[in-house]
Amino acid sequence: MKNMKKALSLVLSLIMAFSVLALAAVNAGAYEQDSGKHYILPTGDSITNAAMFAVGETVYGSLLNSEHRFYKVVNSAVRDLEFTVRADKKIEFTVSTENGAEFTVGESKMHSYNTDIAANTAAVITLKGAPVGTYYVQIDGSGADDAKTEFSFSAYAANLSALTLRINNKTAKMVSGDTLVLQLSDMSVNYLNYFWESVDDPKTADIDESKIVTVNDDGIVSVAFPSSENKFTKTLNVTVRAVFYYSTAKTMTEPVTKSCVITAEPANVLLDPYVTELKFGTNVTRTIKATTNVKNATIDWSSSDEEIATVSKQGTIHTGTKGGTATLTAAIKYNGSVLKVRREISVIVDPNIKNASAVAFADKTVSIRQNESKELACTITYSDGSTSAANGENIVFTSSDEKIATVSKTGKVTAVATGEATITATTADGGFIDTCTVKVSDPLPNWLVVLIAPVKAAYQLIMLIYNWIKNR
Repeated sequence: MKNMKKALSLVLSLIMAFSVLALAAVNAGAYEQDSGKHYILPTGDSITNAAMFAVGETVYGSLLNSEHRFYKVVNSAVRDLEFTVRADKKIEFTVSTENGAEFTVGESKMHSYNTDIAANTAAVITLKGAPVGTYYVQIDGSGADDAKTEFSFSAYAANLSALTLRINNKTAKMVSGDTLVLQLSDMSVNYLNYFWESVDDPKTADIDESKIVTVNDDGIVSVAFPSSENKFTKTLNVTVRAVFYYSTAKTMTEPVTKSCVITAEPANVLLDPYVTELKFGTNVTRTIKATTNVKNATIDWSSSDEEIATVSKQGTIHTGTKGGTATLTAAIKYNGSVLKVRREISVIVDPNIKNASAVAFADKTVSIRQNESKELACTITYSDGSTSAANGENIVFTSSDEKIATVSKTGKVTAVATGEATITATTADGGFIDTCTVKVSDPLPNWLVVLIAPVKAAYQLIMLIYNWIKNR
């Protein structure tokens, strides 16, 4: 079955809310005005382009006094068809068969039936023994000139088949730039209309998921790239669904949906090693590896000042003899266009900086107890053979798992929970790395801490006196 395009997308709750209001209005002898946000079929203005709807489906539409609307429905079995029609202004309603087959209205046999529907009323037209075939519905405006008339109608038949169908993907993982085709199969009711929509999560007011993960009328899902309009900075779970408006009784049931949950990951540039600032001396060559999670994309490197620092297509950075600051940019290049998804590295070139040639932790493994802290000794060796202790200026310290152990800018490790974490020391120029494994064990019992505290205090006092006597 070919998917019928809908004039408007809608939120499931709004459909149901309007359904209830519309039914209540009919019972009260009044017509519920359409707000423009409800389920509306594309309308045809002639028999040849009549909009398809299904038995069991309710259609909403509007027209002016001089306009006409045409719809068609395929009746798949000989049965009684019951049309319920309502409008807020007077309309003319006509139902006819395509091939001249006859049905019975009241006691009369006919192949076309026409009646006026008064304003703010509901009329029920029953076609008894309606044969198999295509039926056309024509709505003609008869209300006030230049005033919009809103109407709705439904075709109901007893013993309608329950709707069953399948979707080819219930879940899928996608990245910015990816596309996915969602397809439906094994549909039990022919000619049933549906539309695709991406559902926005009302709990995330600052993010419009329906704009980040979009779906068109053919079920093709696309994931957008992050932008100033799309705040897409973290992985999102977005529901994409086909919505079927179908009823198996005279009162409307909840619309049937088939959904696929898309786990959408934003486009990203990954740097190895990850740095935002590099401090170099002159005539230094370093390589930063940049990759992206976007399929069929490349990395476009550029420098804001090539007299200070150049960068190759492979991320090899070279500083010359001129001091200053240059910004290197690693951006995603996709389908020939350089995107705004990028990483920037500030390269500071200072002729007075000695270039590092190695970095090393004094201990490759350190054991501490939970809630304790320890300074990690780390040494940098320079190209001239000199060395210096690591600090927040010449080394960047990172922890592989801050839930186990954190590390300060100066290399002070604090144990958070039992387990193991790797502490990495990277030279400021990003060229040299060393690691230390921190093993965190359970904390000492409180009673033992209390017992040890005076011993530690006495030891510290003794050492203080010893150093005072030694230095006299």
